[in-house]
Amino acid sequence: MAEELYFFRFDKEAARANLPALLTAATDYQQQIAKLPASRYDEPVVFENVLLKIDENVELLSIEEMWSLFNWFYEKAERENPGKDYFVLVKRWHDEMRFYGLDLFAEIPSKSPVRAFHATTWHYDVETLTGKDDLLSRTTADDLRTLLDYMICYSGEVNVYVNRHKHNRADDDEENQEIRQLINEINQQRGHYIHQLALAEFEEDRLQYDIAMQLKPKPTSFRQQHNPIKVITPHGRLRYLYKLMDKIWDETNVISYAKEIKENLGNYQGLVTRLHSF
Repeated sequence: MAEELYFFRFDKEAARANLPALLTAATDYQQQIAKLPASRYDEPVVFENVLLKIDENVELLSIEEMWSLFNWFYEKAERENPGKDYFVLVKRWHDEMRFYGLDLFAEIPSKSPVRAFHATTWHYDVETLTGKDDLLSRTTADDLRTLLDYMICYSGEVNVYVNRHKHNRADDDEENQEIRQLINEINQQRGHYIHQLALAEFEEDRLQYDIAMQLKPKPTSFRQQHNPIKVITPHGRLRYLYKLMDKIWDETNVISYAKEIKENLGNYQGLVTRLHSF
């Protein structure tokens, strides 16, 4: 399985009304979880516990329990739709999970954007001093919206910077104006706090970005003065610049995922669970 990130929201009533009966009749699900290896992080997945949590509040399902349902529903869709086009199969898989109260409303499909998303989450956690270790796995919808607004502001500033310094676009360029409009809307809704946090993080990395935009070796004296890693050889210097550029390109993509996730989240007010595949 490729590295991906899946975002779930929940319909408690749909899950309570429909899911226990489905799972009780599904002997293959019970057999599947009985074979699961012990997790270092979660308690074992026990069928009776899964049913109790669904009946009380489906949001209580652990990450391992969610993975067991995620995989079982996919295998069920494969069995029931032999020979179907992959995208048809995936749609039916998503639709059935949603019917049973598990709404896979957004996903990030590959390693680089997943890691950029996590890196920006970590920056936000440090900047806000939230200490919320569960930001990467489970959070309230409101906390996720705040995080997504931070991502839009931070990645937006990176995009405007790259557009100006790498692509020679003016500040009134259409893309830059769209980004400024998004940030202005966030400032109007929340005040300027989230944007200021994003700017502070951006400015911390500004010198590295300035160096990376040049993408050419510099004299040893300049490297020793300005490069925090102090790469000595021109070859090492160039490699470091390319790694910086990769990081910047990944950060420019965060805004598109953040916008999509925020839009798909809508007015939902429950918990959001994220499953991270490696």
